[in-house]
Amino acid sequence: SYGSSLFSGHVGNPLANIDIKDVDSYTLIKDGASMYGTRGANGVLLITTNHAKSQATTIDFAAYGAYNSKVSNLPVMNANDFRVYLSDLLKTVPGETDATIQMKPYMNDNPNPDYYRYHNETNWQNEVMDNSYSQNYYLKVTGGDDIATYGLSVGYLKEDGIISKTNLQRYQTRFNADLNLSKKLTSNVSLSFVNNQQNLENQGLAPKTSLLYLGLVKSPFMAPHDINAAGEQSPNFAGYDSLNISNPSAIMDKM
Repeated sequence: SYGSSLFSGHVGNPLANIDIKDVDSYTLIKDGASMYGTRGANGVLLITTNHAKSQATTIDFAAYGAYNSKVSNLPVMNANDFRVYLSDLLKTVPGETDATIQMKPYMNDNPNPDYYRYHNETNWQNEVMDNSYSQNYYLKVTGGDDIATYGLSVGYLKEDGIISKTNLQRYQTRFNADLNLSKKLTSNVSLSFVNNQQNLENQGLAPKTSLLYLGLVKSPFMAPHDINAAGEQSPNFAGYDSLNISNPSAIMDKM
């Protein structure tokens, strides 16, 4: 396997290191075992990057920005519906009765020290996801003479994710040259440098730390911040709740 990561559910993609504007052509080989061994048995993708097609100096520049709209929220229960659902679940626990369930702080609607802590209406998907922006800049220079032709490109990409505090920054430089050393001897030079910096969050099957997962299962009657008995909100984020579900807002704050 390739592209493994310390972040659960995330894998790296080596094709992300190649700017699409640097690609001149690509060839797909159905069975490359004869040339690349067993790793090529399922197919090989050959990518040819840009070389100068003429000796005339050419300068290309591109810039664009994008607005990334967060996906639509999945339908989930509001606080009242979730409390009814939780009551039905508790009734399946041996020894629990309607009276004992009603006495639990998150089920008790009568004034009590924990009333404001458990009587909120939080849309956790909105806490986890937000709209974002992207920007991309690209500059390419090609040219040469009878002895050598060259192609030099530089690029910068910054893309903010729709999950809060996630983003990708990429700096890249690529240099290709075709050298005519003699009438019978030619040489090709291909150099590239790519620096990818990603701020990630756990994805997939990470029930304690996956922001997307927690945004769906976290109780809507809980609040992102601690709330005292008088209903005053603290600047400190709440920890995991009495149902043992982590606070996604607190996890994002530590990212």
